[in-house]
Formats: sequence, C-alpha cells, structure tokens
Amino acid sequence: METSELISMLISSCVPILVGYVYYSKNLAGKAWRNIFTPKEKHVKLSSKITLIIVSFIMSFLLSFFLLEFNNGRGQEGEFDTFAHGVWHGCFLAIIIAMPITILNGLYEFKKIKILLINLLYWILSLGLMGGIMDAMNHWPNQIT
Repeated sequence: METSELISMLISSCVPILVGYVYYSKNLAGKAWRNIFTPKEKHVKLSSKITLIIVSFIMSFLLSFFLLEFNNGRGQEGEFDTFAHGVWHGCFLAIIIAMPITILNGLYEFKKIKILLINLLYWILSLGLMGGIMDAMNHWPNQIT
C-alpha cells in the first residue's frame, strides 16, 4: 500500500465522524432525529464518548479500505479519477449497501420511516464524501498497452 493511499484512508475515515457531528447537530437533522429517537447522551461519560469515536474511526477505516479498492482498482484510471466520480461511487454504495441495511434494521426495530430517511441521508453524504476523497487522492498510473 502506498503512502498516499494510507493518508487518503485516514482522512476519509474522519468523514463519518465529522459529517455526523454537523449533520446530527441541533441546527440540521439533529432536532428532528432527537424528537423521534432520544439518545441518553446526558448519561454518557467522557470515556464512553472516546470509545465511541475510536470504534467509529476503526469502522470508518474499514469502509475506506473498501472504497479504495472499489474506486481505485485497475481500470479506473484516467478521466474517471475525479472527486465527482468518487462521490458517485460512494453514493451508489450507500444506496445498494447502506440503504438495505438501514431500512431492514429499522423495520425490525420498529423505527419510524422519518428516522430511517434521516440516517440514510447521513450515509449517502458520508460515503459520497469518502468516495470523493479516495478517488481524488489516488490515481493509478495510466498504462498504455
């Protein structure tokens, strides 16, 4: 693995944490989300928040590894190595992977459709940005054969 690939994975691994911080804030989707689902955030200790961030980063790193292979495999070089193309790949994966998982889990947990849509939009935004970062930062050399 090249250094640029590792750096792009580390950067994109921060995206779900940062997007979640902004997206679930009181100014955006957080107010509607909290009206439906009330997390016990008042009772969460600092050590629990640190654990949450560490585990989130590790899980995001696994997603980044998959996106690196999905976006930047051989045959993906050239005009398709762009931020926009990576965003498309990330959004596509959110729709074909994150959406079914989110909806199925929500249905079995008897969650309201509004919270499922809020959570799904979060994953579309996060995976889209992660894919964009991965594609913009990693280019296989063009090989003419």
